[in-house]
Amino acid sequence: MFDAFYWISFDPIQNSGHNEAMELIMGELIMSMDISNRPFKSFAEFYPYYLSEHWQPACRVMHYVGTAFTFVFLILGIFVSLLFWLCIPLVGYGFAWISHAFI
Repeated sequence: MFDAFYWISFDPIQNSGHNEAMELIMGELIMSMDISNRPFKSFAEFYPYYLSEHWQPACRVMHYVGTAFTFVFLILGIFVSLLFWLCIPLVGYGFAWISHAFI
């Protein structure tokens, strides 16, 4: 029988003893990213854009609904069937995509 709680608590990076190596790899990856062509250079530049994308109450409600369904599918995935885990990204992002595209 599959023990979902084992997989939730299992962290392969922490348990493998390669924390320093992973930190170095992630640090190199982050430092190698080219940020010169990004539209926002700082959070202060990004935040007004973020607010403009989420100013409508219906858009925010769709985000809340998607987040709520994500938690429901997470619980169903733990206790009912692992197939619900496959739906989590679709449900979570689906409501956000729909809200940004049509609202």
